[in-house]
Order: sequence, then structure tokens, then C-alpha cells
Amino acid sequence: MQANFAEALGLDPDLTLETLREQSRGKCFGLDNYTLDIKGVRGLLARINREDNDEHHWFENIMMFLGSKPSEKWTDADRDEADYKLAQLSRRLTDLFKLAAEERRFGEQADGDFDVYLLKSLKKGGDFIDEIVTVDKNREEHAKA
Repeated sequence: MQANFAEALGLDPDLTLETLREQSRGKCFGLDNYTLDIKGVRGLLARINREDNDEHHWFENIMMFLGSKPSEKWTDADRDEADYKLAQLSRRLTDLFKLAAEERRFGEQADGDFDVYLLKSLKKGGDFIDEIVTVDKNREEHAKA
């Protein structure tokens, strides 16, 4: 599960638990500002960023969130469900990583207020299309006109 968790965040699956905690907290810092999903990805982010002195306690808290009970009481079905939930949350985290990166990139180039949107579309017989759009005040006024 530790390797799966690392891969879900785009990190090296062979990291030590201490390094995994450090890098996942750094990578996920501030992402909770991009979502309102309290029971899903925001709940995972809260556990990743949780202040805890012990790495094992920190990771067990994440596993308990994914499996809905302590990992030592998991059955094979619980493990499968935790893997599935992690995969689902990983897709949503990837979207948040994209939004945060685009906001930083656009923020370096532009002054003032702007919003960043991730648009997803699917056409019958086609692939998924993800497009990030940044709308500043000029574009917003132009769109209104």
C-alpha cells in the first residue's frame, strides 16, 4: 500500500516512509484550496498534511481513511476497496496538480485577478480531452460583451 500510495502521488514507490511523508506533504501543500470535496480528495489531503510525530501513525491514518477501518483488520475485500478508492482519488489529485501548476505558471506572467478552470470533455468514439483555461479580467469582460 505504501508503494501504491507513492505512485498515486507521482512519487517513487521505493521511498522510505519518512521521505514519502515529507515529499507527499510538499507536493500536496495548498491543494485543499482547489476542492470542496470534504469526504474525498480533501479528506485525503487533510490526512497527508496532518501534523503527526510518527510516520507509521501518519500512514496508518491514511490507510484507515482509504479502508474505513484499521489496516490490521482489513480483509482482501477491504484491501481491494482501499486500492480502488486510492485510484479514484489519484485521478482527482492529478487534476488538482494540473490546476495548481497552471495557476503558478499564469501567475508569474500576469498581474491581477484570474481564475483557472479545468475543462473535461468526451466525444462519442473519441478520447477524453482535458484543457486548462485561464480567464483574467480582460478575457472575462470580452466574454461578457
